[in-house]
Amino acid sequence: MSALSRFVNLFRRRSVDREVDDELTFHVEMLTDKYMRQGLSRDEAVRAARRHAGNTLVAKEDMREVHIMMWIDSLARDLAYGARMFLRQPGTSFLAVLTLSLGIGANTVIYSLLHAALIQPLPFPSPDRLVAVVDDFVTQNQFDASPTVPETLDVRAASQTLDPVSFFDTRDVQINGGTEPVRAISARIEADFLRTLAVQPALGRTFNAGDHQPGRDRVVILSDAFWRRNFGADPKVIDRTIIVNAAPHTVVGVLAPGVNFDYFTPEPIELYVPYPMTRSTYRARARSLQCAGSSRLRGCATRRPSSRPMPSFTPSASG
Repeated sequence: MSALSRFVNLFRRRSVDREVDDELTFHVEMLTDKYMRQGLSRDEAVRAARRHAGNTLVAKEDMREVHIMMWIDSLARDLAYGARMFLRQPGTSFLAVLTLSLGIGANTVIYSLLHAALIQPLPFPSPDRLVAVVDDFVTQNQFDASPTVPETLDVRAASQTLDPVSFFDTRDVQINGGTEPVRAISARIEADFLRTLAVQPALGRTFNAGDHQPGRDRVVILSDAFWRRNFGADPKVIDRTIIVNAAPHTVVGVLAPGVNFDYFTPEPIELYVPYPMTRSTYRARARSLQCAGSSRLRGCATRRPSSRPMPSFTPSASG
């Protein structure tokens, strides 16, 4: 029987039940006649026919499965029963629904985080060679803290297993120049940060050393999602001027789809701006860095193939 016929039979259930009953009755009568022709009395023949037919209730359910989409019928009955129980005890029903919703939502969030952190590989070449540089304060029982700028520079100077060592610093910015003014998360990075990740933009270019010179550092690279959402995926966005925190910036690149470095931020990073990390720059801007929250600084490095473990470093007194 076709699926369409079984679906239509949902709306003629009584007729289908009568047809099933008639078919079973006919089957039992045919068996009764057969046994009576073999010499049994009618009562004996009826009992033998019923034994041969088996449990008629089970047979009816099996035949209904053939004629009707029973899973839809069962679903409709369950929904009707749930609606009656909800109207009868709304408080208890609401509490049960709320509990299930919170449980399902929590499991979904946990699985999404585990999938992103442990299962899904990083969208960068050779992800097994990428490491994060963090601080461990054993005496204070603080681990995976963010390193300061001088500490990151010390790691860069002393490390023999990491090459290169780069960093980023995130903060909120106000952006104008797209479809509408928006608040977004930006990342200040060094020129070699994207080289550390071994990624190339889909449009335009990455930052170069000249972008870190005073007066030439007002350039940005957009994430693919931000480019599509706020600039309509315009391929002519390169060299376009946008306003970032009331200052004009020129768009020089757009990252490829799925490429972003937002693992340490509560929201996706929408754009990247250049920032040179030197001791002189840190001394000149130390106050602004600390006030902006240096705990969001992260070190990112590419590990050279080596059998030696990465050593611990003691920050130098300079800087």
